[in-house]
Amino acid sequence: MSTKLRIVDPHVHLWELKTGWYPLLDPQTDTSGQDHGVGPFGKLQGSDFLLPDYFGHASGYDVAKIVHVTAAQAPPTWPDETRYLEELGAEQGYPHGIIGWTDFDRPVAEVDAELAAHSEFSRFRGLRHQTVVDYTSDHVLECLGVMDRRGLIYDTVAHEDSLPDAAKAARSFPNMSFVLEHTGWPSSGDKGVFEQWRTGMREFAASPNTAVKISGMGIPLRGYDLEQLRPWVETAIETFGVERCMFASNFPVDWLFTEYSTLFEIYESLVSSFTEDERRAMFADNAERWYRI
Repeated sequence: MSTKLRIVDPHVHLWELKTGWYPLLDPQTDTSGQDHGVGPFGKLQGSDFLLPDYFGHASGYDVAKIVHVTAAQAPPTWPDETRYLEELGAEQGYPHGIIGWTDFDRPVAEVDAELAAHSEFSRFRGLRHQTVVDYTSDHVLECLGVMDRRGLIYDTVAHEDSLPDAAKAARSFPNMSFVLEHTGWPSSGDKGVFEQWRTGMREFAASPNTAVKISGMGIPLRGYDLEQLRPWVETAIETFGVERCMFASNFPVDWLFTEYSTLFEIYESLVSSFTEDERRAMFADNAERWYRI
């Protein structure tokens, strides 16, 4: 990949273990030996992952901006992570956007109050819910309605079986941006999963207020092979169109399966036939536009 290509990376996780906010990443508190659904998790445990670590992996690449997606598991309150990242951004210039977390399993008024606390920070852009919510639930729809009124982005976590319901939720809030994480997060690389995922992706993409981050495919595929990845990426781009797709690293989680340079070389190989403007859109411009950074 040309290191001159400008990158805006819309899916990065950072953590500092001394905060005590990351019990799953501390081998003293997580002795389960489980992969937590992402892969050989032990590789991530026991060390901080901060901006110098990220840029060490991205060495030689022109990463102009990043969006941080919530990584904390047990902060005092969820806006504390946003505050920490806001201060980091003020000191070091990154991240430019913050996607936080507020637990929807609470009364709507409490969700709204916590969103107000998040929104005190200028880099805050919206939420992900770290578990798949019930998109048919009236309560979840009320929570999304609060986000809509506040002009926030919903970083959408869904799998092939929940994409149709997520699509209905997106249609219910046409003025709100729904950015689908991790290429629709298929549960595996099986053919049957692919077919169900493709149908769900078409439903989700039918709403113009939706976009997709092409990322995280190491988790279901348990590796990064160009030809194995090709049908997923080509389908995502065909379904959403160039203007609603953005490549992301999902680092350091995808480091479980590949190096940063290998990942972006694969990405560029998959879109080598696209125009320079189209590649620039998927590697940088779209992320800036969708996340308003």
